Amino acid sequence: ARILLGKFDLIYGNGANGRSLWAFWAAKLTGRPFIWHIHESVKRTSYVHGLQSADALIANSQDTAHCIRKLAPNTNPIIACTPTGSDNWISPFRIA
Repeated sequence: ARILLGKFDLIYGNGANGRSLWAFWAAKLTGRPFIWHIHESVKRTSYVHGLQSADALIANSQDTAHCIRKLAPNTNPIIACTPTGSDNWISPFRIA
């Protein structure tokens, strides 16, 4: 409800969980961009639409990024990888 009523420039989802899916739908309903930060291997098909429709995806590892690509191959072509503890905050890479 806060997302629907608040004045936010963008919505950020943290992890592959139900709260992030709710945030995704709230972002779409309000016309705000949605950035999804995934920390785990995503295997549930219920996330496919959100992954394919997110305005940006951030993966914590190349393995996570590959799992996203395998589950939802039509996602945005660039996934940023931010390994935990990295000094290089965002290093975009492409996955063929």
